[in-house]
Amino acid sequence: MGLNVFHSAYEAQVEKLVGLAAGCGYPKFAETPMKEADFWNGWPDENSFGYAMAKKNLIIQAKAYHEQYRFNSTILLPANLYGPNDNLELEDSHVVPAVVQKFVAAVRDRRDVVEIWGSGKASREFLYVDDLSRVILRSLSLPYTDAVNVGTGQETSIKELVSLVAELTGYAGSIAWNPSRPDGQLRRHYDLNRFFSLFPKFEFTNLINGLQNTVRWVEEVYQAKK
Repeated sequence: MGLNVFHSAYEAQVEKLVGLAAGCGYPKFAETPMKEADFWNGWPDENSFGYAMAKKNLIIQAKAYHEQYRFNSTILLPANLYGPNDNLELEDSHVVPAVVQKFVAAVRDRRDVVEIWGSGKASREFLYVDDLSRVILRSLSLPYTDAVNVGTGQETSIKELVSLVAELTGYAGSIAWNPSRPDGQLRRHYDLNRFFSLFPKFEFTNLINGLQNTVRWVEEVYQAKK
């Protein structure tokens, strides 16, 4: 789909295209913080291989179209996105909406145990959706730019995230970790030198504030279902 959008934008003489690749495209055992220069130094984690490779192709196409047609684009590599209006389907949602809705539902239904996938040892860098929206808009004024990491630079373990969400939702029960579910890549957070060279004064949303907004949204969704 991304490749078709790219080619259609070129044919329609779009002045600037901002595309979104994915951090899961980094090699499974990439050193952290992850630098854009290391993006091609190995294969992605097998749990997201197909999606990751499709997203990596956007960077190749952006470079090829710039060299052949001088087509202007910027490809962003967002950290793990979260925030209001996210996907709430537990089987295929990202970690933040999955965890938030599990605790919101547990509080509402007065459950004593919440199951969380994986071991909790993995870490991620979480990016609030409004921040990415602002970066996309500002990227429209850039000349052609190779892939750019977008994140806060803050590494948070899944265990830390779960503890924060439990506190913000007022959950007081126990947590059951399910190690039969994959952790995915063990560590993932970004080097942001290239980002801040392009956007030197950009300020990101604090994780706690972003989670508070997300919890309120999920609570409203669950309240509307009653």
